[in-house]
Amino acid sequence: MVLVVWSRADHAGPSLLFSTILFGCICSLNCLSIAVWERELDRQQGKDSFATNRPGAGLFVVILAALIAIACFVQLLVSPATWRLTICLGFSALLVLGLHFMPIGRDERTALAD
Repeated sequence: MVLVVWSRADHAGPSLLFSTILFGCICSLNCLSIAVWERELDRQQGKDSFATNRPGAGLFVVILAALIAIACFVQLLVSPATWRLTICLGFSALLVLGLHFMPIGRDERTALAD
């Protein structure tokens, strides 16, 4: 998807590159969040994961989500030309952050994140 947007952009400069990096961070955030939510399942099955090997993984993911949202806000101020993409990325980070605090089951949380 990123390559299609990049190839059609009139002025694919630093702001689009930064947005691409933010998109990659959102994808990583999604995977790390799911690892945290499925930590107990991984422990029961004897699997190693990001979350089972790091006691502070949950806090790390929450902080990462907040930092991505803040980076999107800064990107919005610095480069308003990419506002549509930046707002979508920022809301995605905030929605994943919100899932950490919702009282729902693991499977529902994972489905909503994906």
